[in-house]
Amino acid sequence: MLRFILIAIAIFLLFTFFLKKSRKNVNTPAKTSKQAACQILGVGENATADEINTAYKHLMQQYHPDKGGTEGIAMQINQARETLLDSLKN
Repeated sequence: MLRFILIAIAIFLLFTFFLKKSRKNVNTPAKTSKQAACQILGVGENATADEINTAYKHLMQQYHPDKGGTEGIAMQINQARETLLDSLKN
């Protein structure tokens, strides 16, 4: 009986490890261009950090996975925000 439990735990841990590893590869978004990021967030190319963050918050309220959106859409919105904020730093 103990042997069965140990085997079941080992299989569970291996399955969990490989599942997490495969999800990381799927959820890594490609780098978004500045133009695409502006279109996703609905802001102009000369948007300020406040405008970017306001548009981001508005979209995430609608498309967050907990609010009925998908992880893919949320990732695109996050990547767009990151791209535009990074472009302001440079």
